[in-house]
Amino acid sequence: MSESTAKERITRSGELTIVVDAEFPERVWASGDDVHRDNNGLWVVKHRNSYVRSGLRNSLLREYTPYVNGVSPVVSGSVVGYIGVDNDSSAVTYDTQYLHGSAAGTATTTIILPFSPNASIVTDGTGVVQVVTAGATFTNSSFTSGVFAINKVGFLLAATDGTGNLVDVIGGSGSAPYSRAFSLNLTSAGTFTFTAQIAVTCASSTTG
Repeated sequence: MSESTAKERITRSGELTIVVDAEFPERVWASGDDVHRDNNGLWVVKHRNSYVRSGLRNSLLREYTPYVNGVSPVVSGSVVGYIGVDNDSSAVTYDTQYLHGSAAGTATTTIILPFSPNASIVTDGTGVVQVVTAGATFTNSSFTSGVFAINKVGFLLAATDGTGNLVDVIGGSGSAPYSRAFSLNLTSAGTFTFTAQIAVTCASSTTG
């Protein structure tokens, strides 16, 4: 007689939505899974990607602070509370550590803002699928060292692109499931405001 044991599987995925209001909308350049202008003439950019392995680890460390395996986390007591944009277009891999790629970003490459408004959560009613959405609004003045083309957007645990801070990154190039590049170029768009939000979907299923 064979015996089957049910196993629960939990998955996480992120979907980015950016809404752009620009002085010169015809000079906005964007690429992603879905790029269009809405009924108000605003640019809407949507893009999806999988969680990087280091991001999953960092988020789990936040849930089980102060220690995991007897080791204090790099950013003790932090919670996911920041969203950043970055100009790096290098490949994203399972082990990507920084929003800027192989090294931490600086003010000329990476802009990170706290969530505003606060993150929100909705459920499908059964609790099987839950979606947390958070983000912030960026303007020309957010780019303190000059506006740059954006190739990555991500969630972080702190206001810097330091070790252990990255939770989720969307964009960049690479191999599947990180093979769909994203870009938003507002360098010639004049005065602009854009809201960037990532909706993180957590779903559970039973197999076996």
